[in-house]
Amino acid sequence: MPSDTVLNFVNKCLRSTGDYEPLATVVGSPAAIADRIVDTMNLVLADICRKIEFPELEVSFTLAADGINSQYLASGFVTRPRSGLKLTCGIYPVEEVSTSRLNELRDQNTYSGIPQVFARIAGSNGELGVDIYPTPAAGLVLTLYAAQEPTKFTVADAAVTEIIADDLIELGTIAHMDAYSGMERGYMQLYEAAKNRAWKDTFEHQAFRVECEDYH
Repeated sequence: MPSDTVLNFVNKCLRSTGDYEPLATVVGSPAAIADRIVDTMNLVLADICRKIEFPELEVSFTLAADGINSQYLASGFVTRPRSGLKLTCGIYPVEEVSTSRLNELRDQNTYSGIPQVFARIAGSNGELGVDIYPTPAAGLVLTLYAAQEPTKFTVADAAVTEIIADDLIELGTIAHMDAYSGMERGYMQLYEAAKNRAWKDTFEHQAFRVECEDYH
């Protein structure tokens, strides 16, 4: 289930500000007000995705180890900046470390086997990749979990995005519109508080999921 539509979001924001009558369509709106609201919605979308990990954006890749290479790419995929990244070998998690730490371990002992740590790398076209230590033994199957960029809103009545965070998007858009026009109605404080609550809820859900996975 995707988000609400752009037309509904725009009209909710217009009702809040009271500056314009509700629109029948966002295309060709007076003073391009819908275009400005959609730009603000995308600003908010980027902001909340930097703070919160949304399961709707999670994707996974299977990497088959050959026993020779330590570096593997998720072909064609560019991860969202600062997003969480998880690598597993079977049911076992592999810890993410810095590139310098991985190289220190590799300098101490170069051997293949069960992966213990990994560091992020990027391919020649910017695609997401991982450098793994020890070099995974042939036949091991690794699964890489990452977060993709959300679909940006466009100036089209039925346009949507993948994440389900309608209240946050609406609240953040109104807050930034108020800030732009110099109004102070407390929406920015409400937005920041709601964003922090959503982050806390997501963090607690992830912790519970890890506990369940460890139990099984």
